[in-house]
Amino acid sequence: MSRQDFLIGEDWDLVIENNTLKTGQSDDQHVKLLLETYRGNWTQYPLVGLGLARFINGNLGGNFRREFKLQLEADQYEAVNMTVDTSGKINVKYNSK
Repeated sequence: MSRQDFLIGEDWDLVIENNTLKTGQSDDQHVKLLLETYRGNWTQYPLVGLGLARFINGNLGGNFRREFKLQLEADQYEAVNMTVDTSGKINVKYNSK
């Protein structure tokens, strides 16, 4: 079942339409936040976040993939596959539990 939440834009700000916070399907947003935020960014959950920027020109090997899988599972997702294409874009396939 897909999750509904407040949506954020590419600028990380809340999306507002007609003077109302926009809500919608947010699974992709949750996974992106897991990847891009750092541990400690989430006050209530200080161990959440991978800080993807730390891995620029680095290795997205076993340790990174293991930690990403664990964080997905903690957020009630099942990791199916993660690939990095030649341009460096990360493609993640997952299922909601």
